[in-house]
Amino acid sequence: IALNPQNVKQGETLTLSVNAPGVTEVQGSFDQQELKFQRAGDAWNALAGISRCANYVGNYPVSLTLRDAQASAKQIQFDVHVNAGTFGVQDLTLTSQMSALLDPAIMNAENARVGETVSAFTPEQMWNGKFRLPLAAQNPRISTTFGERRSYNGGAPGLCGHEGTDYAVPGGTPVYAPAGGVVVLAEPLKVRGGVVFIDHGRGVFSAFYHLSEIDAKNGQRVRAGDLVGKVGTTGFSTGDHLHWSMWVNGVYVNPEQWMEQAIP
Repeated sequence: IALNPQNVKQGETLTLSVNAPGVTEVQGSFDQQELKFQRAGDAWNALAGISRCANYVGNYPVSLTLRDAQASAKQIQFDVHVNAGTFGVQDLTLTSQMSALLDPAIMNAENARVGETVSAFTPEQMWNGKFRLPLAAQNPRISTTFGERRSYNGGAPGLCGHEGTDYAVPGGTPVYAPAGGVVVLAEPLKVRGGVVFIDHGRGVFSAFYHLSEIDAKNGQRVRAGDLVGKVGTTGFSTGDHLHWSMWVNGVYVNPEQWMEQAIP
């Protein structure tokens, strides 16, 4: 059994690989998360999203069941240690109009819809290699990093922090698909503004928020580099920027990791 990265941190994507000749099925769970193993030769690979939230540090259980052609089962259990991430704090001053979007009724309804969208599992892997930056700009300025804790109008910082990475680029800047996939949500939302969600397969999703223009359509198959929208400041936003969120098994993960390494 191999883990990558071996020393996993909050907000990262963990790959679990089981090298098991003769095994015909692998099932398992990481903490409360079901692992979806897929075969590649003698290896079985699954992805797990590691929570960015402040209290998600320490040892978490992995439980595996391996079956062979005779349906004989072998149980394996071990712990994965999650190390603390390094997250800063950002203070934001909100207008009354923006504060109104934090109404729990609005937030809960939209969060439920997003959660339902990214909880689907498509077995097909539609990406290949590293994800690309969804902008044509070279080294655009990051205005808010993934997991950064936010304080609104002097209040206590949130425990889970920013849902993605924000790139400070002008309104109207084209936004491109970072990898292959299928568009599963492309419309305006109250809090996240104009959005495009892409299912990359195997429980991996990307989404772009606050778009001024939505160029992709629901059900559209996209390749890396296809135009999906344009940067804006719609919804809960203090200025033009591109927000990029990613999920693995419904858990927010850091998009930067997916650009830095090819995750199988």
